[in-house]
Amino acid sequence: MKKELKKIVTMTAALVLTCGCIVSGLRRTPELSFAEGSNTEQTEKVTGDINGDGAVNAADILKMLQYLYGVSELDENETLIADGNSDSEIDVADFILLKNKITDPDALSPDDPFYGALAAPDLKNIRRESGVDAMDYMNFSAASAEAVLVDSEDENGAENPVYSPLSYYMALSMTAECAAGNTRDEIVKALGSEDIEKLRESNEALFRCVNFEYDAANCILSNSLWLNNKYDFKQDTLNLLAKDYYAVSFAKDFGNKQTANEISDWISKNTKGKLNPEIKIDDPELDVMKILNTVTFKAPWDEAFKSSGKEVFHKRDGSEVACDFLKEQTNGAVGSGDNYKVFCKSYDYGFRMNFVLPDEGVDINDIISDSDKLAAIYTGDYEAEEYEVDFSMPQFEVSSKFDLKGSAQKLGISDAFNSGKADFSSLTDNEKSGAYIDAITQEAVLKTDKDGSEGAAYTIVEIKASASPMPLPNK
Repeated sequence: MKKELKKIVTMTAALVLTCGCIVSGLRRTPELSFAEGSNTEQTEKVTGDINGDGAVNAADILKMLQYLYGVSELDENETLIADGNSDSEIDVADFILLKNKITDPDALSPDDPFYGALAAPDLKNIRRESGVDAMDYMNFSAASAEAVLVDSEDENGAENPVYSPLSYYMALSMTAECAAGNTRDEIVKALGSEDIEKLRESNEALFRCVNFEYDAANCILSNSLWLNNKYDFKQDTLNLLAKDYYAVSFAKDFGNKQTANEISDWISKNTKGKLNPEIKIDDPELDVMKILNTVTFKAPWDEAFKSSGKEVFHKRDGSEVACDFLKEQTNGAVGSGDNYKVFCKSYDYGFRMNFVLPDEGVDINDIISDSDKLAAIYTGDYEAEEYEVDFSMPQFEVSSKFDLKGSAQKLGISDAFNSGKADFSSLTDNEKSGAYIDAITQEAVLKTDKDGSEGAAYTIVEIKASASPMPLPNK
């Protein structure tokens, strides 16, 4: 006999979208050498013009995607032309180079002596064969929740704050790549990784798995670095960030007011207009760089809710408010943990939302502050039973803005904020600049209604110098 659970009402202070999809592959390793004695004529290699029509355009994108998905094959010359980075594999990196060649024909390759771009801000439907080991990221999400949602002040004054641990994780990961010595070690440890190599693997795997874009749904991660052209930067590190983090780099005049507008526009574009901040450059001489991640998400429920109109919602402080409620009756698994219950509702395309109901008399912040409980919720590590569920929740739209500097320090990052100890020599000359983290900021928005959810976030890490730069030599 099935049990019945009446009205699971969510009082979540945070949304965490966990990727539950196993994704199909997009990496093929062709034979690039010609057979001995082959009479095949080798044409001149023009990177990108796969179909040989004299232009690099959408037709070449389509031909590469058909190959990556196994729909069609490439001949020997087409394979040589498609292998943009000459690594004997046709994979996501070649797709990025091809897409950049079309969308930004003036962009230079990562091997050019310029602080230039490799990564496109969106990888469209690039997925891999195997599942993703995301435990480092999940552990960071659980560990950072209290520091952000409970201990940090929401500058928007929201009762129901929202933040993106994924955006925070990726921005700090890129910051770790720019650091060295104990500064790097502290950041890597705070992110839950054994070493920088494992951190790279985790970021690349998450990036390749999570990114998708269809007409009705998307989840797009974008990374960028904005570099003050008064300083000298190390090309090898920029190349690594492009390759492993799909990060595009821009060398700009920080004394030009238009640069701040360009950064703001980049955030707006890559969050599909959901966030439109006014980024500022406080000191064109001492602001070294800004490290940016954006996340934007949209997905419909696999089964839409029914709208039930206005009902009374009971808030944490005991007061009541009238809200538009969403309802459904379904059969599903309800998880039970220590002082809480969990119900998950799936979106299309493999994502889900976790709804957490604290037991009577338990504050949601007590659950958020327990990283073990959160980790269990994120990973589904709890006892679950099938119920006939009468599910009811208010639709909502929330936004938050956090100064994450304090939360990063609570996670164990210390030296990076101290101009006398910080070491960012992996990217710039630390002895000359004395570079350190001046600020970390995140803004996030989330809307959920009967049809699905839309959300976006950006995280910006601002690196400042303690000494003005020496004039760069003429190059």
